Amino acid sequence: MRKVSRVIFALVAVCLCLTSLWAFADGGGARPASATGDLLFGKRPLKTDAHRRVEALTDGRRGREGDSWKSLATVPLAGRDTYVTYDLGQVTPIAAAWLQGDNNDTYEVEISSDGEHFSSLWIAGVVHQGGLRTRTTTDLHASGRYVRLHPRGGDGFFGVTELELFSSVPTDFPGKVPEIRSGSLDAHFRDATVLFGLALMAPLLLFRGLKPALVALALGVAVFGLYEFVHAYLDALPIDSREVSLVRGTVGLAAALTVARELFSPKRFAPFRGVTLGTLGLTGVLGVVCFYNLAQPQFYSHGHDEWTFAHYLDLRQYYTTAKYFRELGYRGIYEADVATYLEDHPERREAIQDIPMRDLHSHRMSTPAQQEARIAKIKSRFTPERWEELKEDERWFRDSMGNSHWLEMLCDFGGNATPVWMTIAHFLFTAVPPSNTGFTLLGLIDLALLSGMFLAVWRCYGPRTALIVMTVFGANDFIMYGTNWGGATLRHDWLAYIGYGCCALKRERWTLGGAFLGMSMMIRVFPALSIAGAALPAGLRLLQTVAKERRLPALRDILARERGTVRMLLGAGATVAITFAISAAVLSPAAWPDCLKKISQLASDSHPASIALRSLIGGWEENQANVIRNRMPLFVVAVALYVGLVGLAARRRRMDQAALLGMILVPVLTYPANYYIHFVFLLPLLATERRPETPAAPPVSLVDGGVWLTLLFMCAAQYFTVMVSDLALHFYFETVVLFTTLTILLALLVKDDVAAWANAEPPAPSAPA
Repeated sequence: MRKVSRVIFALVAVCLCLTSLWAFADGGGARPASATGDLLFGKRPLKTDAHRRVEALTDGRRGREGDSWKSLATVPLAGRDTYVTYDLGQVTPIAAAWLQGDNNDTYEVEISSDGEHFSSLWIAGVVHQGGLRTRTTTDLHASGRYVRLHPRGGDGFFGVTELELFSSVPTDFPGKVPEIRSGSLDAHFRDATVLFGLALMAPLLLFRGLKPALVALALGVAVFGLYEFVHAYLDALPIDSREVSLVRGTVGLAAALTVARELFSPKRFAPFRGVTLGTLGLTGVLGVVCFYNLAQPQFYSHGHDEWTFAHYLDLRQYYTTAKYFRELGYRGIYEADVATYLEDHPERREAIQDIPMRDLHSHRMSTPAQQEARIAKIKSRFTPERWEELKEDERWFRDSMGNSHWLEMLCDFGGNATPVWMTIAHFLFTAVPPSNTGFTLLGLIDLALLSGMFLAVWRCYGPRTALIVMTVFGANDFIMYGTNWGGATLRHDWLAYIGYGCCALKRERWTLGGAFLGMSMMIRVFPALSIAGAALPAGLRLLQTVAKERRLPALRDILARERGTVRMLLGAGATVAITFAISAAVLSPAAWPDCLKKISQLASDSHPASIALRSLIGGWEENQANVIRNRMPLFVVAVALYVGLVGLAARRRRMDQAALLGMILVPVLTYPANYYIHFVFLLPLLATERRPETPAAPPVSLVDGGVWLTLLFMCAAQYFTVMVSDLALHFYFETVVLFTTLTILLALLVKDDVAAWANAEPPAPSAPA
């Protein structure tokens, strides 16, 4: 008990020390207004929609030149429409101004006599040196009573420390302005995140028999760490991607240590179940929040200079393709983009003739000049009314994304989803015109599907399993390519359907489970491996029976013995047939062959963001295809090894777990982009949570606990891959992490089955009880 007390007190000391290290000292008091002539000194805003530290704009102090733009000295401004308005009290002449703010943004100061109609007074432009930089002017000739400051343009991260205005140019201008020496808020948030992770360890040390005061102290440490984390989060908004990744890694590690505490603790020091479950609950919620970028917008609107929750880049491809699929198909979106753009901007024809543009027919890079004939013909596929509707939608995306950024996306690969997904999206996008609000609401469909799936997992597999699924969902980094699909529409539906299907199979609702897996397959094709995986145990049982009896059983006996598998396959087959027929009727019968052709085209070329066995063996450089050809024997052996391990692991597993083992073969047999590896968050379902017979008994076996620990440590390890700036090398390291994880998982699952493969009786068939 004394050792536990010492550890808890050590955690308290570390928490207090880390907190005390975060301090700032200003460089002296502010200059008196009478000494400087600053018209804004000490004034409070008349109107503003900036909500943090806005009083710092007129406190007579600035940050140090070159310091981070995000500090306690800075007033963060959310976007181009964020403003701060001051009342000077009367109409006043203004001759000079100075401002300190983030170097790579422009800020505009406007003036008005009535507070309603403003005109530009001064634009503080970009400074090439990094960090906080001062801009000054002594060439102003205007008068007014009201002054308004707002960002005019930049990278979306706007911050100003001080704005000063003068009726006459001071002799010593801008003079010696006191500086606030403040640490970076990003660094403080990283410290607070680590502190939070450490603080969560204190309650995990608790066990029955400890003094109430010690229990209260340990819980207090955790609450203190959470408070500091939330406080630092609010100060540091907007949070950068590196810091979000650190939270992911911390959440994954905290959940792993929680599982380890339950799994390996001696009976004498068994943890409090409420504490461990509460910790997993916190990591589960934070995992989902991490996926949604810590509840802050992660997509930047270059047209409006503001951050948004809606994924315009993804929607720019899929909204137009799905809504106008009958006219565009999979190949025509960029031709229509250029055609509509030139009708709105004919004067830009020569300027864009040689910009990069992907030819979606061959997937090779091209230019509008080289595709001029197709661009000229694309309009003929539309009725006049549909063409005008398309032009209106295209204008919205151009205005929101900015013309230059919108044109840059002509290099992407268009919409790649199956005709079934396109059919569903066609009706949704036809009903919802493009708008930020509409797209944000459409993005909530995914959250609703996933939330329902998490609840289903809770009911079918148990609370710990559901919370670990939620943790891995957001704590893994496979989802990231700069951003993720958090603000897109129906990009996680196939994952939710696999989860629902596994829940149905767990409850022995075979037909429903097959229907969900079939729906997932018709959305993204490669979940067909989940259906093959679900049928694998029955196939292996059949092979074992044939080997033992030296004959093939009668079909009637097979159907009776494997009734559950048959029903699952019937459910999947019926879903495939129905959705295929509907999509062919709504879109075109030719949509499916073209879809499969496009998928094969995407798989034929190497891509830096792919995570697959092909990448692991072929490397991350552009000569990947040549390396694979030279290492083909190794590649074939590796494929056979993973297929064999999956077969061994699936043999004695339930049908729902076998379906997930089939998904492990996605990066082995196909060449998926990083986003599709997100299915790993469902792999905790491979473990079987049980109701402990005694308070000291762990909720899972050592093997199943090892499955959870492997996946959670994977999330923690991925933080270090984020530090690699080379994109191709980053995803290669991600590939190494994935296959290390999958190899350990399969080794754990196969361990208890190898000896039983030849001698044991076949496991129970899948017929319902």
